[in-house]
Amino acid sequence: MTAGGWKKSRREQPGRVLYQAEKMIRENREKIAEAEVKKAEEAIEDAKKAIKRGRRGAAAFGKGNVERSLHKIAEDLYKTAQAAGGAGQAGAAAGAGAGGGSSAGSSGAQDKKARRRDRRRVRGRGREQASELS
Repeated sequence: MTAGGWKKSRREQPGRVLYQAEKMIRENREKIAEAEVKKAEEAIEDAKKAIKRGRRGAAAFGKGNVERSLHKIAEDLYKTAQAAGGAGQAGAAAGAGAGGGSSAGSSGAQDKKARRRDRRRVRGRGREQASELS
């Protein structure tokens, strides 16, 4: 990529973050607390003003504020989904409790984490050392 293309990409990044933020709020408005929505919308407006002014530092600062508010919203959505999903999994585990099996969702997630961890270990070593792990 040319140096000019890299600079253009850096200039467009705050706009992409703003678009993602607006989309997340639009799609999940009913699931998000009104106070969080208001904070995020204020951060978005401030970032838009900074971008229009053309000041690179202000735009980066505004982008950071938008990202922080997005992360808070995503965290709240995740906790809500976990609470709703946890109640459903507890009922399924109670129904299959006599069988001695665990919930398929949690074991699948643990397997996925283990595979990812093993891949990270292998990347840092040569092929002969990686074959010893298998």
